[in-house]
Amino acid sequence: MEILEAEGMDGGDPESAADALSTVLKRLASLSQPLMGERGFSGLLGRATVSAAGIQPSLVGLSTHPPLTPETLHRELGAILAAEEEPGRPAAALVCELLALLASILGWDTTLELMREAWPDQACDYEPARDAPLPRASALERPAAEE
Repeated sequence: MEILEAEGMDGGDPESAADALSTVLKRLASLSQPLMGERGFSGLLGRATVSAAGIQPSLVGLSTHPPLTPETLHRELGAILAAEEEPGRPAAALVCELLALLASILGWDTTLELMREAWPDQACDYEPARDAPLPRASALERPAAEE
């Protein structure tokens, strides 16, 4: 959520959430595409979208067909996030899933380097244990409603 907020996301404003998410995705795309290519990033973004939709059902309607780019996602996100009570949650779920997938493919060190390059003012100092599970968007799951 911190990098989304650094890009101007106001938790309750769907337009700012969509704009911030688009900016985050564009930065990650521009930095990771030299390592994995445009098609590689597109495929990873599609997989992150599907995975995040499992946690945030409002994302189910997002297109995951290539070529998937931050721009194509941004067009669909406005309406989806506008219907959300907390539009920052689906945006954060997508970023979490994408970062976890990047880390699983590129490794933590490279992913942290990309994040530090993209957001030098943010504290990207997470040092995971080598055998620790990757943080996933499931950490953002809403608590079950009490009956």
